[in-house]
Amino acid sequence: MGELQRTNRGPGSALVPASPPQSTASLVRDAIGDAVELLQSHVQLATLEIREDAKVAGRIAVGFALAAALALLAVAFLAAAGAFALATVLPTWAAFAIVGAAIAILAAITVTVARRRAAVHDFTPERSIALLREDHR
Repeated sequence: MGELQRTNRGPGSALVPASPPQSTASLVRDAIGDAVELLQSHVQLATLEIREDAKVAGRIAVGFALAAALALLAVAFLAAAGAFALATVLPTWAAFAIVGAAIAILAAITVTVARRRAAVHDFTPERSIALLREDHR
């Protein structure tokens, strides 16, 4: 509350506010400024959460890329070695089919693991949503 001061020292003096009260326009301007600051802080928080989620998504993508590279190497090396080894006791076509099936199973397991990792992470910006709900009340 503002301080009061006397308008003059005589018997008819009155107490008036030391500083004039804020006008409605300045109160509205302050309220809009506060709302803008609040919105900016929410945007900053959402940006931070999106960056964190992007980092996690990048790690997941690296996992998928690694799985693909491993599957490709597995196809190359195991197909060659396994097929040549099996070709000594089986027809060549059967040896290559067996090795190819084994590699396909390993690739499927690797993709399944990467999918589970992706499914575990929730990409919803929960803190931003909670703050927006709290501010809405």
